[in-house]
Amino acid sequence: MNIKKIVTYLVIIMVICYGVGISIISFTGGFKDNFSISYKNKKTYNDLDQEKIEKIDNINQISIETSSCDVNIIPEDREDVKAHLYGNITSTFKPELETKVNGNELLIFIKRPNSYSIFNSDLKLDIFVPKNYKESIDVDSSSSNINIQNELTLNSLSIDLSSGNTKLKDLNIKNLKCEASSGSLIGENIITNNTVLDVSSGTIELNNFTGDLKGDSSSGSIEVNYNVFDNNIDLETSSGTVDIGLPDDAKFYLDAECSSGNIECDFPIVVRGKQENNTLKGTVGDDKNKIIINTSSGNVNIY
Repeated sequence: MNIKKIVTYLVIIMVICYGVGISIISFTGGFKDNFSISYKNKKTYNDLDQEKIEKIDNINQISIETSSCDVNIIPEDREDVKAHLYGNITSTFKPELETKVNGNELLIFIKRPNSYSIFNSDLKLDIFVPKNYKESIDVDSSSSNINIQNELTLNSLSIDLSSGNTKLKDLNIKNLKCEASSGSLIGENIITNNTVLDVSSGTIELNNFTGDLKGDSSSGSIEVNYNVFDNNIDLETSSGTVDIGLPDDAKFYLDAECSSGNIECDFPIVVRGKQENNTLKGTVGDDKNKIIINTSSGNVNIY
């Protein structure tokens, strides 16, 4: 009887909640009307061309916030920072490029209303920074591609990308951090002290990479190639292969585990302890540097 009463009460609560929900939707015009209003207010803005220039004096952090706009960071022989927004967009608002200085931080962003819709966009935001700027850059973006190249040296670079691809080339970054919900990360000729990468869905590919590396990919492969190796690596992927390319004279302790897949190491490894299925633990040369790899589904290759 008690169970029947509980079920009855739950059904009554569900019906009440359903009725309240329908009433709210009807009162606010419903999903269809809201979409119609958004669609009705859409406009196409062609050939947007906006610029902002800010002094770099006393600035130790450049923060960039965008959405549905590709970002290119370009070092130049200059003494200030120039932001250039250009392209076309179909949306319910007209984007406005803004800059703001808060203490030692320069904020570059696109002004938008609290509620808006974007139907199509090929907007690009070029950020021209001095070649001698060596502090920090922070990029927070969604539905965008990030491109940073051409011999830039920084204390730190942080990228938080909801959806889109990131390309990095010819960079010397003391501390590098990149998070992406969906998209690939491609890097070439990157020198770092410490790098942290977190990609929920997408591949990580680093060629001619230097530095300690901690990486996590929920769904996608990880490939890292070192020309010189004197570092620590800690990689984890839920679904995808892990490939690590090392120079012939590399020395390291390896702790690799894959729940479903094979582990291959082309280096002469001295196995430690009793090996279990889908695990490989041992030393190549010495154990000063450590390589730790864990993958749930995928192969591990050390070559």
